[in-house]
Amino acid sequence: MVLKLDSEGNIEWEKTYDGAVLRLNSSGGVELVKSFNSGSSDFKAVPSSIQETSDGGFIVAGIMIQYSTNSIDAWLLKLDPAGNIEWQKSYASYLSDVFESIQQTTDGGYLVTGSTGIGGGSNPDAWLLKLDSDGNVEWQKSYGGADTDLAHSIQQTPDGGYIMLVETYSFGGGADPWLFKLNSDGIIEWEKVYLGGFGFPIGFLQTSDGGYIVAGSNGDFWLLKLDSEGKINNCSSVEIQDTNASVKDTAVPSGNSTISVNEGSAVIEDANLAANETSSKVGVRCESTSVFSLELFEGTNPSDLILDLGQEARVVANTTDPLVSQVNFTWNNPSGEPVHTELVPLLTGQAEGTFKPDAVGRWTVVADFGNGAVKQQTF
Repeated sequence: MVLKLDSEGNIEWEKTYDGAVLRLNSSGGVELVKSFNSGSSDFKAVPSSIQETSDGGFIVAGIMIQYSTNSIDAWLLKLDPAGNIEWQKSYASYLSDVFESIQQTTDGGYLVTGSTGIGGGSNPDAWLLKLDSDGNVEWQKSYGGADTDLAHSIQQTPDGGYIMLVETYSFGGGADPWLFKLNSDGIIEWEKVYLGGFGFPIGFLQTSDGGYIVAGSNGDFWLLKLDSEGKINNCSSVEIQDTNASVKDTAVPSGNSTISVNEGSAVIEDANLAANETSSKVGVRCESTSVFSLELFEGTNPSDLILDLGQEARVVANTTDPLVSQVNFTWNNPSGEPVHTELVPLLTGQAEGTFKPDAVGRWTVVADFGNGAVKQQTF
């Protein structure tokens, strides 16, 4: 089903179609429809993402299921402007792999995200592939922690790098959003996980101020406004009756963009994340402009972030938010597993947490301020 909405979220028309790939005119009339059959009842193609390409054609990403072997392979389909197949490729490993999102890059190639290593008793990792214009792999990388990690979407950034949104279960509890900033070769420039009960990430927007808006759902529809380094500027949670919300997964061209929530819509200003209520189902619940920080010290020297095994690590969380009364510290071992938590009262804007790491490697301490603001440091 396809719906056309006006600027206030009212339905102008809605239509239901059959077929795998359709191109519609502005009134919802079908200009092109193509269905694709593998020619064998043993195979089934399931598309998950489509984008118009620079040559006027289309690129489709999804999965190819083979019933006789009970296998699932990641799959791409390239179509010309008339919907004819130019090429298709499967990308397989010894376990099941899926493609979820695809974007064409400025060099005419493609970025594809998904998950690799599904099944076989292992935990899937987020999967990113850079392809040339013919679908050949230029490079591929996986990103993940100790548990399941699923890559939802990716965009090319103005500096030639990429920003990728991952749904992670590697930091304890349920789903958390995990944002990666990558360079043009897929190397991590920074990554941040946002704990504190945000739940499932849905998508994100690049904003005209160089930052990002991330949307998701934990029963409520939530929004995070981030700066260019992924730090939380402010947060907003929109209460809805169900979780069937979506966010347009493309860069904001200018001014603002609209995120539809059921019968209403929230208009998000790029710079200050103001949300305008247009339906009884929509209500802004949280918006913070307070300052939050987390400092990591080794002994009394704040510039030395290398600790000896068994040496006490100390962190100090700071905030100017008058509504925050305590901070929850979580210490994650080098495998990404939470091994120690402590709830510390906030005194004169500060809370101090301490712990003695018992394993060699890269540790992460996370400070949850309890209002959607989360900070972390790694040592």
